[in-house]
Amino acid sequence: GAYRLITFDGNASADAIDIKVSTSGNLAMPKGGTKLTFEIHLNGTRPSNVTVDGKKAKGWKYNDSILSLPVALQSSPLSIHITR
Repeated sequence: GAYRLITFDGNASADAIDIKVSTSGNLAMPKGGTKLTFEIHLNGTRPSNVTVDGKKAKGWKYNDSILSLPVALQSSPLSIHITR
């Protein structure tokens, strides 16, 4: 049958968080991409910059030490970079 596996790989340092999202499988991407929302706990440090595939991210929110970042996965891999 048709399937799509979404894999997340993350790396955090004192200054930044990097997340790579990859897909595999034979199920085609839906028009507009697969909608994902990342909820990232930042321990009281508001991010100074958030990018998705090297472009300034839109629509993110920060509340009570949690970064909420909606993305549309349209191609693989997708790279997220958060600067603290």
